[in-house]
Amino acid sequence: MKKIKIIKAQSTGNQRVDSLEIHIKSCLDTRGLSLGETAQVFEQEAQKLVDALFGTLPGGVFDRVAGLMLSKVASRFIVAHDSPKPAERQRKARQ
Repeated sequence: MKKIKIIKAQSTGNQRVDSLEIHIKSCLDTRGLSLGETAQVFEQEAQKLVDALFGTLPGGVFDRVAGLMLSKVASRFIVAHDSPKPAERQRKARQ
């Protein structure tokens, strides 16, 4: 099992920052789940992770984690949001 140690945010005033331990152990059994139900589970898991990290990491680390995670998927966003439909692309290619 992989283990990493990361700094936590400093406590301020009467706001104490507790240490955090995250266990990532089991896979999602998607048998019997619809795509929508699977997406809902992913959303809930992601929200739990974000909330835990947001409340524990120093702001500078959290911000960089968000940026680094986006850079891992940035190559998936190479087309315009308003890209033409396949039929329209074929018509333009023939012109």
